[in-house]
Amino acid sequence: MKSYKLVFVGASGHTGYVLSELHAYPQIHLTAYAPSFAGEDMSQVAGSTKEGPLKEYEDWREMLESERPDIVTACGRHDLNGPIAIEAARRGCHIISEKPAALT
Repeated sequence: MKSYKLVFVGASGHTGYVLSELHAYPQIHLTAYAPSFAGEDMSQVAGSTKEGPLKEYEDWREMLESERPDIVTACGRHDLNGPIAIEAARRGCHIISEKPAALT
């Protein structure tokens, strides 16, 4: 079975919807997270896995470069989800996006 690496950018929305379903997909492994903006509370994501400690990044672009994930969850502030998703798509990632994905 192919394995997929998942990362979270932000935790300002419905993070629980993704986190609560991960157990149903053993091939998906949450490996890292980063805030979408400085000071964002990432505690819901940080303590969400039983696979071991997650890597924490301060800069989500650096996380995408270092982790090279298969799936990016864009769960940031509403005005940031679009740019996060665009950058993830540019890198060839699948995207799970909080709504709205764009303001216009």
